[in-house]
Amino acid sequence: MSFKKPVFNFGRVAVTILLVSCQREQVTGVDVPRKAPPMAHRDLSGGSFPIPIQATNAEATGGGEIGFIPTGIILPANSRYVLSVSGTVQVSAASVPCEFNSFGYVGEYGPNGINDGGFHQLEVSVALQGPLSTSIVTHPTNKGTPGPTSIYTDTLSSFGGGEILVARGGIAGGTNCGQAGVSYPAYNLSSSQIVSVVLTYVPPPPPMTIGASTRYAGVGDTVSYGAGVAPPGGSLSISRWRWVPDTGYSAPPGAIEKLSDAQCGTQTACNHTPLVPGTMWVIGAVNGNPDSASVHVNVVPCATPIATRDTILDHPLVRKLLRQAWDSSHYTDPITSNRRERGGYVWRLPDGTYQVNIYTASGDTPCTTAMTPPSPFPGVPIAAFHVHPFKHLEILPSNCPIQNRNPALSYGYDALKYGGPSGDDFGRLKGDNDYFNSLIGAPPFQGYVMDDKNIYRFPPTTTTSNWKTNVVTYPRNDAVHGCVRP
Repeated sequence: MSFKKPVFNFGRVAVTILLVSCQREQVTGVDVPRKAPPMAHRDLSGGSFPIPIQATNAEATGGGEIGFIPTGIILPANSRYVLSVSGTVQVSAASVPCEFNSFGYVGEYGPNGINDGGFHQLEVSVALQGPLSTSIVTHPTNKGTPGPTSIYTDTLSSFGGGEILVARGGIAGGTNCGQAGVSYPAYNLSSSQIVSVVLTYVPPPPPMTIGASTRYAGVGDTVSYGAGVAPPGGSLSISRWRWVPDTGYSAPPGAIEKLSDAQCGTQTACNHTPLVPGTMWVIGAVNGNPDSASVHVNVVPCATPIATRDTILDHPLVRKLLRQAWDSSHYTDPITSNRRERGGYVWRLPDGTYQVNIYTASGDTPCTTAMTPPSPFPGVPIAAFHVHPFKHLEILPSNCPIQNRNPALSYGYDALKYGGPSGDDFGRLKGDNDYFNSLIGAPPFQGYVMDDKNIYRFPPTTTTSNWKTNVVTYPRNDAVHGCVRP
């Protein structure tokens, strides 16, 4: 508190604390209840692909070998699936322009191919190529029953997901008919083999998310929204944005919406100027599955200016309790000795919400308040506040400790010196910061002082060397915006 000359700044008074009142409220806004999105339909059909084959086992093609080729069958990450290779390869004798009787592999073979002493010819190999690596993990097709009608099948997990690839081994056999530099294949090849995948489990897609540049906007402020997927990795598509005003609110007279939700279309970002509190919805799909997300924005009457925007002071609960502290100070009582300085703390709870407490004690005076919270603390302090229930130049009563310094003098409240708060006000805040830091490791937090004309803020960067110039002042009656704080 500041005083008119002669000025003596008084410090924090040591008293025995009797906690006589404590209020806890949590306000996170009046959210429009989020409806559960439609049950996501996850396609479990998988897919199939006819495995190609060379026309012959020509030497130039490695005996008809086919390296790994993509099938177009895409597996979602962490899915489970049944992989099958069915059908047969037909091997018949090719026309050779000389006498040649080595057609020992003529026949029909399943996915395991020809098992010739452990050497499999014409065997089908299947691989899963993931999006983060080019390495190929081969699932050999030796789990089927040998024979022309055998079917390879296995139940597998896709882990990182990817695309199914297939390959086919060749088959040896041929002659040059005694001609140098010439090779005639021994076999004609044809195939009816198919690789198929049936998905048995596909994890649900990651949820759609929405973020807002601020949750506490002034009337006419632009709020920027962004849609995404958390954790990243899903394919996001937006169908529309929708702003839903809170029930019972109407726009201030003359206020005009500069940016509407309809202008955002199918973009993943949206700028909007809300006139009243409400909820912004983004509606679309993740990996083709319908989804939506929402965020509530409070439109604060008489929000702090954008250049010095203070989201703590703009929080509805902080405004409410700051006003309650002011009203309970009896600031209109003509007997100034009946007035009381009131104060408390803004806490951030573990779930991210705010709790604001006003702490009063029997030893509080018109110029001091003990403001001591009980232990354990409800959360981490992010701001301290107290009120000065006096007008500029108003004479302070005799039960203010400052008057005891020289009973022959009368001291008045000085709301102009140092921008409002005094050195004692900052000393109180510094003591609070040191106290909570030593007990719970709380980081530096800011402080507010309110009198009948202004709300003054000490930012967390305030120090003993800059406190006189570091004060930010918000007029309670804002003539520029035609509104009242808090």
